[in-house]
Amino acid sequence: MASDFSLKNQQLRNAYMGVLLNLIMTLCQSPKELTMDDLNKADRTVLDLTKAGFKLHWLRQKLDEAFMKKEKKREIRAQIRLLEEKVKKRKLSLSDLESDLKKQKDAALATETSFDFCDIV
Repeated sequence: MASDFSLKNQQLRNAYMGVLLNLIMTLCQSPKELTMDDLNKADRTVLDLTKAGFKLHWLRQKLDEAFMKKEKKREIRAQIRLLEEKVKKRKLSLSDLESDLKKQKDAALATETSFDFCDIV
């Protein structure tokens, strides 16, 4: 993981290790808790740590997976919103059709009523 990471300054070395630990803890959060901002910060941190000599291919892969899951979730939510709108429109349309049907049935019943004797005379 850090074979090219050979800092002599122990405080700086500890600081880098602390950043790496925080990064790992961030990525261990549930996907629901992780925001795109968290992932973007993690991405920048991985780049910085890689420049400092850390070999983080494994962490980069996990981060890319997290980005893909977040994007997939965003796409699914958009599809759900679209479908909900379609269902809402269809329900309104169905309600209108049911209202029209009731009016037609009422009109049909009105034409079928028998005449009263007074109506004829």
